[in-house]
Amino acid sequence: MVKDSEIPPAPKRRKEDRSASQHTTGSEHGGAGADEPSSLRPTHSEIRQRLRFIGRMDRFWCWLAFRLPCPLVYWTLIRAGAYASTGPYKHTDPTAMRYMLTLERWARKAS
Repeated sequence: MVKDSEIPPAPKRRKEDRSASQHTTGSEHGGAGADEPSSLRPTHSEIRQRLRFIGRMDRFWCWLAFRLPCPLVYWTLIRAGAYASTGPYKHTDPTAMRYMLTLERWARKAS
């Protein structure tokens, strides 16, 4: 996770830059205004705010995971392992399967 001290402070933006960033000009779709200045890009403070939100969500999921009942965690692990060794992965030996491989396959299913 990125610490606040690792992100440089946001540069001061002029008032006209703020108003320009609130309106779209069509440059996202290749229309007029494709040569717009970087005022449409998120500022450092906006990026820092997003990173803080992601960090809070990660802490929440971690907090929740450690408070789940053990039987639920046990069967969740069995379900993920079963998925990672069946279907398109049916030739995988479940006893030799690595933990990270299981997570990788499960993440592909979720996306």
